[in-house]
Amino acid sequence: MTETLDVPARTNRDKDGVAAVGRALALVAAFDERNPRLTLAELAKRTGFYKSTILRLSVSLERAGFLARDPDGAFRVGAAALKAGQLYQAAFRLGDVALPILRKLAADTGETASLYVREGDMRVCLHRVESAQMVRAIVREGDRRPLDRGAAGKVLRLDQAASELAENGFLVSIGEVSAESAAIAAPVYGADARIVAAISASGPAQRFTPVAIPAMGAHAKAAAAELTTRLGGRFPV
Repeated sequence: MTETLDVPARTNRDKDGVAAVGRALALVAAFDERNPRLTLAELAKRTGFYKSTILRLSVSLERAGFLARDPDGAFRVGAAALKAGQLYQAAFRLGDVALPILRKLAADTGETASLYVREGDMRVCLHRVESAQMVRAIVREGDRRPLDRGAAGKVLRLDQAASELAENGFLVSIGEVSAESAAIAAPVYGADARIVAAISASGPAQRFTPVAIPAMGAHAKAAAAELTTRLGGRFPV
């Protein structure tokens, strides 16, 4: 005798419920840092929903705490969204996201790939993947280096409007940390479109030739862009 699972057919009511959840999430996603408060008309324009649909969904969202309405009628994100963000942060481990990206960068460039953040006037290596080549840059997690030397340091000193990044989207340093070393770095952006970290590829200066640098820079920029997206960052406009 063959055992079968009795799966109930999906009804139109089920489909309507799923669609309503999608629309409700779209309402919450319509807010951003520049627009933390939105009127009914603005929400309708951003989502493409009828005002009557927004008002109907907002009742449930307000009851659950994901949406709030001010006395003037404008909507804003509710406190439940903050709790959800805190739970996400508690469960989130940066290395789980960053290390696969760094491994790909190390494979694509043949150089040691690292992730740096700024700490005062120093830059700190949070994660790194070493090059597979015999002669390579040795970087250890937790290493602290001056912010005024090296490609990653230069990236972390800049804001999103820095003209040095405008042309290529990455920065290069040769012989700054040591006479034999070189690096390429690209910025990782946070939710406010400001630089929060730098991804770099570093190695012996002789491998950072004028022919090799554009391709290395493109790989570093792609890695930084992927990490920005995965972390929920926003690119400057």
